[in-house]
Amino acid sequence: MAVLTVSTNVLSVNYTDEQGQLLDTLPVCRDFKYGECKRAACKYIHLLDDHVEITDMRVTVCRDAVSGKCLRNSCKFYHLPIVLPHPAALASSLAL
Repeated sequence: MAVLTVSTNVLSVNYTDEQGQLLDTLPVCRDFKYGECKRAACKYIHLLDDHVEITDMRVTVCRDAVSGKCLRNSCKFYHLPIVLPHPAALASSLAL
């Protein structure tokens, strides 16, 4: 049985833009990478998977995983640790 490990700051990260569209890349926390992030509400990705590719301290979001279709064993792209609401629902809540 696989154990899912999720970072404690997943709800602090902005996964979408102002219109509720999923971002293509997300910034990685440099401090966490070196075991030194003390921010409980850090807005950067606390990357737990060592197989995810980092370029210029950013990870690329796996669009296949978002749609539930990623079949790669060790995907080099970042799999979101939470399920995001549909963009239309997010946009309507932002308009309130």
